[in-house]
Amino acid sequence: MAQKARNNTLGLQISPSLLDGVCRGFSKLLLLCLPQAKSVTSFLVGSVPHLKITCIGAAIRNRRTNRIQWRRATKMDSNLSSKTWKDVRDACSNDLGALSCCLRNQITWTSIGSKDDFNKALEKSSRKSSENHVHLEPVLIKKDDLWDSMPPPSVYPKDKGGKSLWLDSDCVAVALIKIDLAPESLPLDPTYWDITENLTEGLAIQLLHLHSKQSFSKKMEMITEQRNEIIEILISQIRQIMSKLSVLYRVIDNEAGHLRQTWENLIHQYNPEQPCRPKIIKQLNLLLKKLDGEHKIGAEPETLEQLEWYQNKIAEFCFLPGENEVWFQQRIVPLWTNTAAGLNSGSDVKRQIKKLLDQLEQSFYVGFNEKLIGKIGNIPNSIKSKWISLAYNEKGFTKIDLLKEYTCLLEELNINIPNQKKTLENLVCLKNLAIYFENLGDELDKYIDKYERRNSIDQIFLH
Repeated sequence: MAQKARNNTLGLQISPSLLDGVCRGFSKLLLLCLPQAKSVTSFLVGSVPHLKITCIGAAIRNRRTNRIQWRRATKMDSNLSSKTWKDVRDACSNDLGALSCCLRNQITWTSIGSKDDFNKALEKSSRKSSENHVHLEPVLIKKDDLWDSMPPPSVYPKDKGGKSLWLDSDCVAVALIKIDLAPESLPLDPTYWDITENLTEGLAIQLLHLHSKQSFSKKMEMITEQRNEIIEILISQIRQIMSKLSVLYRVIDNEAGHLRQTWENLIHQYNPEQPCRPKIIKQLNLLLKKLDGEHKIGAEPETLEQLEWYQNKIAEFCFLPGENEVWFQQRIVPLWTNTAAGLNSGSDVKRQIKKLLDQLEQSFYVGFNEKLIGKIGNIPNSIKSKWISLAYNEKGFTKIDLLKEYTCLLEELNINIPNQKKTLENLVCLKNLAIYFENLGDELDKYIDKYERRNSIDQIFLH
């Protein structure tokens, strides 16, 4: 089974459409609550160690009409977007410097410095400013909430001194909010910072919720895939086992063949004048070798070998009469016709071949010959009928019923047959095994059917 890697990503897992919707709603809400702001831009901070900055979009206020418009990421924020921690960590001025400090310290930062520095600068300038200012607010999520397991220290980004960022912090920055302030809106009142911090914390909760939902969905998909893969493997293995165990039925068929052979041997024991199949085959094989040795036939050696092989199989295995007939008509007769094609039509050899083939065909049905059966003594007619029914059964019994009836027949017989005791013991074992095997097959089919139906129902509801 292919092993799928565990989802150990260290960044937010949120679809772009959901992320765009959340950032759009947050940015517009922030502008509505902050009359001092001209625009609010949302940035996604990638996972450690690279911390790639990706602009999501910006909400912009029309200062004349006071309408707010959301604009997806464009080149307007190219000075920050697509930057990584390596690009901004050494910056000490402008927006990149603010971004570097904001990420490093996980605190509010402005184009002038920290929040305190910003307030002090405004006080020194008579609480007024003629310049636009930028305010960066980090969106923080606790490591325990975001990550399945803590990464090693080597994964954390490093500052220019080689010290790992956030190693001692409980949180990681997953996003940045950039607020552009209008100079005429200054000075800022204290509620500005409270609003910004509270709404940013709300955004963090919303992002974590979406991340958790999507992460859980992906994990469930992975678990479902692995479960289905395991079940498919188990089902495949079970079916292979069931297929291999079907050899049990072959053993049962062999026992039925042995029952047939014993019955026909019994008939020939009481009717020694009746030609039996093995003796007929032996005569045919001897005749075949004689003809080949005298070069009276023109058949290829491969044809002769094949004919002898087919005849030996009929002598070795006591097939059902119908099976013997098919084997005889489709394999043996055509080959003998081809083999004797060079002989004179009235020759004694050709008449001998026909006589032996007729006897062979008649031998297939010796088990039903009432005249021959009547000469068998010491066995009641009811037992004879039962024996014939079992020995030549084709569709009348199931495998288990056949074994049960066969066992009862051997127990009722008042004559000894070869290996009767050993055969009876084998049949008892086969019967118990067949019952267990059949019950097991039924139970497994139920589970397989239930699994396949459940999957089809899941597909209907999921698509």
